[in-house]
Amino acid sequence: MNAVKLSLNRPQAKDFNLDAGTVLAIKSGKINEFNGSKSVSLMTSSMINKDPDLPEAYKLKGWFDNSGFKEDFKSLKGSSDGGADLNSKESILARKTIQQVNDERLGYNEKPDYFNMKATISFIKTDNFSYPACQSSDCNRKVIEQSDGTWRCEKCDKNYEKPKHRYILTISVVDTTGQLWLTLFDEHAHQLIGMTADELIEFKESDHDNKLKKFVNENISFNEFGFRIKGRLDSYQGVDRARFQVVGLSKIDYSVEADALCEVLDKVSVN
Repeated sequence: MNAVKLSLNRPQAKDFNLDAGTVLAIKSGKINEFNGSKSVSLMTSSMINKDPDLPEAYKLKGWFDNSGFKEDFKSLKGSSDGGADLNSKESILARKTIQQVNDERLGYNEKPDYFNMKATISFIKTDNFSYPACQSSDCNRKVIEQSDGTWRCEKCDKNYEKPKHRYILTISVVDTTGQLWLTLFDEHAHQLIGMTADELIEFKESDHDNKLKKFVNENISFNEFGFRIKGRLDSYQGVDRARFQVVGLSKIDYSVEADALCEVLDKVSVN
């Protein structure tokens, strides 16, 4: 079963008090996508109806009261966000090389392009890899340090003693055909590094960066990974360019790689 986050503005949140199991019908809500996960936010024009008199609402209510409350819910993700197994034979055979990404101008289309690839990490930027974010689990907004030493989130209208740092990690990857810059946000950067952004900051500050560079070179750089990439068009100073974000990441399963290669070779006719 899937769960989706609903964001309310301040007046709506102030009066929002519902029991678990209440069915909501939302009209004119805004669907947001971040890092592949989807959420819904209410606009000023949005309408929300509690326990609507609809057959679908009665069915949903009955399911939740009888068994649904015991279910484990997963975050709702788009079908192209990398939820598929990157080590499946189908995903491996569908990979693009960096040369193909450039030749097909992926990331320059009106809608985002999604593709798989296998590449080796050649460089990780460790000078600026995170930003101070709100402590709330439902908010990823950047917080600003105040004169009294607290950190303020304008969205939540709250001050915190300290921020929760979230990744914006930039890496360079290469394959036999070229080089590409990728961005990893918090979930996938954490998966790659094996530490939270706060832990990595503490690790970096413990030895004036030398310790961090050694850790990156010995554990991450020059290793090969499978990637699910989202390419989208961006404009900087009037110049269009493609930006590439990692929305799926996996270590290479060489046994499946070998099976996929054998399938390719079986299709090659030998004269």
